[in-house]
Amino acid sequence: MGLFHKAIIACCALVIIAAATAAEDRPKKEKWIQLFNGKNLDGWKPKITGHELNDNFGNTFRVEDGVMKVGYDKYENFGGKFGHIFYEQPFSHYIIRVEYRFTGDQVPGGPGWAIRNSGIMVHGQSPESMEKAQKFPVSIEVQLLGGNGKDKRATANLCTPGTHVVMNGKLHKPHCTNSKSKTYHGSQWVTVEVEVRGSDSIKHVVNGETVMVYENPQYDEGSAKKFSKDGNKLIRGGSISLQSESHPVEFRKVELLPLEPGPSKSADSSAGILAPDAKVQLLAEGFKFTEGPACDAVGNVYFTDQPNDRIIKWSVDGKLSTFMKPCGRSNGLCFDSGGNLWACADE
Repeated sequence: MGLFHKAIIACCALVIIAAATAAEDRPKKEKWIQLFNGKNLDGWKPKITGHELNDNFGNTFRVEDGVMKVGYDKYENFGGKFGHIFYEQPFSHYIIRVEYRFTGDQVPGGPGWAIRNSGIMVHGQSPESMEKAQKFPVSIEVQLLGGNGKDKRATANLCTPGTHVVMNGKLHKPHCTNSKSKTYHGSQWVTVEVEVRGSDSIKHVVNGETVMVYENPQYDEGSAKKFSKDGNKLIRGGSISLQSESHPVEFRKVELLPLEPGPSKSADSSAGILAPDAKVQLLAEGFKFTEGPACDAVGNVYFTDQPNDRIIKWSVDGKLSTFMKPCGRSNGLCFDSGGNLWACADE
């Protein structure tokens, strides 16, 4: 993170009450909802390419020994029958936790890229809105991959069927982007958590390690024509589904922790400036009324404490000092292209 970003965070910390983000914290008493009951597929709706909703072709999705399984023993050939099983209720702010593993061999006819490949789809379109021949729901995919026993292959990657995101402050359009996760070979169980904050941010966590963070999930141009409202492409919520992509996979836990939505960052200019996982901290206090934050080229932040008739400087080395007193009861501040500080003063 550059000095400018650090300065912006420091500035926000001084002018915003530290508790402002408390609503976004995980609940002290976490109440996880078991989306999969370990007994049957109650609450879930299968949708397989070329078939109507709830036609579970070939018993693709089934429950055995307390585990939700994706199997192809009744398939002669995969034949492009990509499948998704949707939970019956959409969500917006939550953490979904999934424990998965890959087993056996890929069904004949499956594409090479789909070996040991599945996914958790979030912010998806409803299963009812999918066309019969549609392969993938418009959604944000947390791609689940397994290693081949020797090569590196990350999991909890990002794929974007019909969508884009903002990453590192820029609109990110590549269809798939690798995370920084480890490779998980064999049939070991892997735990993935996806923290979804409406249209603000999404975080991927594998076995307790954060491996990817991005912001502002949104429809691409084509999907926006069908799904966006009032020209707003941002996706605030949607369906959750699990994939069948031609390789057997098992899910032994699918649970969800609802989160209280906090102040939205996607509706203002801070989106793309603050790091998605940045936390507001109280750096100093004792002011009567602060305003007018401005940042110089080095990264030092200047702001006014108008009732006390002073301009304060927060330097890049973390030191607070009085830059000017008296200052004509200045409020708004800005720097021009020559590095001069301008103030809007009452006197």
